[in-house]
Amino acid sequence: MIVEMTPRSVLNVVFRHRVKFVAVLGACLFLAAAYCLVATPKYESAAELLVRFGVEQQTRADAGATMPAISATQLERKEIVNSQISLMHSRDLLSDVLHKIGIATVYPRIAADTAPEELEDTAIRRLDRDLTTEAGKDSDVIDMTLLNPDPNIAAQTLQALIESFQKREAAVYQSQQLGFLQGQLEQARAQLTASRNAVETFKSKTRIASLDEERSLLLRQRADTRQKLVDEISKQQEADQRYARTEELLKRMPEDIKLSDEADRFKPVDDARERLSELRQHESEMSINYRDDSRQMVNLQQQVQFAADELARLSKESVARIRTGPNPVYQNLQQAALIAAGDESAAGGARKPLEAELDRLDARLDELGKQTGKLNELELQQQVDEENFRGYLQSVEEARVANDLNREGITSVAVVQAPTVPIKPSQPRVLLLLAVAFVLGVAGGIALTFLAEMADEAFSMPSQIEAVLGVPVLATFAVSPLASVFGRRP
Repeated sequence: MIVEMTPRSVLNVVFRHRVKFVAVLGACLFLAAAYCLVATPKYESAAELLVRFGVEQQTRADAGATMPAISATQLERKEIVNSQISLMHSRDLLSDVLHKIGIATVYPRIAADTAPEELEDTAIRRLDRDLTTEAGKDSDVIDMTLLNPDPNIAAQTLQALIESFQKREAAVYQSQQLGFLQGQLEQARAQLTASRNAVETFKSKTRIASLDEERSLLLRQRADTRQKLVDEISKQQEADQRYARTEELLKRMPEDIKLSDEADRFKPVDDARERLSELRQHESEMSINYRDDSRQMVNLQQQVQFAADELARLSKESVARIRTGPNPVYQNLQQAALIAAGDESAAGGARKPLEAELDRLDARLDELGKQTGKLNELELQQQVDEENFRGYLQSVEEARVANDLNREGITSVAVVQAPTVPIKPSQPRVLLLLAVAFVLGVAGGIALTFLAEMADEAFSMPSQIEAVLGVPVLATFAVSPLASVFGRRP
């Protein structure tokens, strides 16, 4: 029949099928109570371990012993803690614990009821199921719990598990290859020595003390030599130009010049020249009034001729009195030309050693450039060998410390809380089981009453009649208690 999902309808359905509801609830509670009475009580022993992280060695305050610390970043810590938890549940570790204490001691019922060939495997699975390990959410602490019917056996087994775990953790996390690493260290030392000798031999062969310093020194020397060569070339060119100008001036300059002229101070020549000038002037004036063949003109012309002859005679005597000598300017130019030629020769002579030195410096720089690649390769190999040597040296030291710690049984896991001996059993949890049984009984009873109501074809409420027939209900009659008991309906 149709069931309306209203509080009144639900309560009505549960009330009508209350017998079924009470039966289901009672059955669940009975089963839970029976399990609590029949089940073997188990005691839970708890312990806490701290996984210590860091780069340096830490000191345990209670015993004063040096404890190793695992080097890890914040992101790696969770993975390392989970790895430690996985190691606790490893089959070999659980097998060691069971053999140490005894399977019959830890699980006497399993030892009595299981075949010998399956005994160890069954006990290991049971111990793995009873062991609970959990990492702290924001801490490096591992919480461990172990269930067992005997509280003392639970604590003893958990303590044995922690001790075996610490030994196994020391063997797993600490290096055992000290001999191999020492051999690798010696090989790295020999390789480093060979690479250093190769670098020194190459430097000695190529005469390179310090590549960068020698290159810088050669570059400075080449710059200075080039500047000196430029200066000498400038001096030579300037001397050559001076010599060319001096030679040009010497070609136009006379070698000898008049030193003095006494004719200029000879009185008869001056007078004869003046007399001749006056006669010629007088001749010019008379030619206006007289003819050329007149007696006056003829006499005057004779006087002019005589004056001219006398002037010529006197002039010859004056020329004979002029003295000549070497030109001093010409001599100075010759001296300047000699100086310029000397400067040019000196500059040209100074250029040759400078050019030779510059060629030597360029050749040395070219040689250094060619040898740079080989030297860099040798020095790089030396650096690689040094890094390898340092790495092996550090690994050897770490392995040596690890072996010492391993012999002493010192690990990176510290016991924060030793296994406790429980007083009250932790399983079965009576209140929890009864609460769960009650909830399951209520849910199962309600589900059963609803199924029974939907399977019933009779009408129990007026709303069902209206929903099915579509007609209103005018009146209802209560069912007598006797009819309700025998299941009769009106």
